[in-house]
Amino acid sequence: MNNDLKIRTLRNAIPRHWINLQIRIKKLQIRFLLDRRSARAVSRSHAATAEQKSRARVAVDISPYPLLGHQVSSWIAGYMWSRELGVAYRGGVVPADRRGLFDFSEDEDHTRMKDERHVRALPVHDERDGKGVPVLSDQLARILGRTSRGVVLRLRRDPQWWDQIPAAPAIRRALLAGYMGESLREFEAGEPYIALHVRRGGDIDKTTTGGADDNQSVHRWVEEDYYLSLVSQIRDTPQLASLPIFVVSVDDLGDFSELASIDNLEFRVDGDRDSDLVFLAGAAVLATSPSSFSFTAALASRGVVIARYPWWHNVPEEGRWVRADEAGTLSPDRLSSALAHVGVS
Repeated sequence: MNNDLKIRTLRNAIPRHWINLQIRIKKLQIRFLLDRRSARAVSRSHAATAEQKSRARVAVDISPYPLLGHQVSSWIAGYMWSRELGVAYRGGVVPADRRGLFDFSEDEDHTRMKDERHVRALPVHDERDGKGVPVLSDQLARILGRTSRGVVLRLRRDPQWWDQIPAAPAIRRALLAGYMGESLREFEAGEPYIALHVRRGGDIDKTTTGGADDNQSVHRWVEEDYYLSLVSQIRDTPQLASLPIFVVSVDDLGDFSELASIDNLEFRVDGDRDSDLVFLAGAAVLATSPSSFSFTAALASRGVVIARYPWWHNVPEEGRWVRADEAGTLSPDRLSSALAHVGVS
């Protein structure tokens, strides 16, 4: 047996769980290094001056592979990091938005700086651990203190930020400034309606990849009973009882026969992506699915949002936001308060 064959045989003999263990150890090592770096950054309390920050920008690299909602979520993360760091946001290209559904120019600064230098940001998680902002603030301060050049801090590809609600005004501005902004205004000015988003046909059929048995999709799996529960509670709300309901999806909905039998309910299936997002955003009440697509529409909306909780991002229980649990149950009082908040009486 030659050496190459011996190596391949040995590699194949290594149990998969040992490989997974090595990956976990590597992640723990990275987290340990980040924790040490964060502790040093906090102890130094090294912050850039206002003049130094005027020479800084934050930029984001957005992966071309995820779909539109995920890419916009990455743009939002960069926007929120720039706000926390107190520097202007250069933004980043959203590859999936080829037609200009969003125009982010009002919230991006593309002014070229003198001899600007691009620097990779240190790896950080989202804002909840309290470590990322001190680490990046310290990194930026140290770089700006050593140069008079402009500095563009480039966040790692697809950065994360948990609480995206503060970015809602920026997302709404961008959608209104895009090529379908007038359509959004028309939907909002027209007769009120309710929109329910069903994520993807494949996710409501347990026999398909990405269904309920897939750990990666556990927070995306939504049975028909969830939507039936939402519709029932919406219909029990006097202000909403007579409004038309539209179910929006991009693929075959499978066997949603009970939902289809409800009066004054219509399916919008396999429509244009951009038109669907604007239609969702224009609803008087939007029930999102566990999807970055409808969550983006919710951020751009000025109506009531019913969102499944818990999820990957913050879902408030105040203002126009209403939480629904995994069974599709929500608080009638919270829904009434949200309707009053947006002026529906």
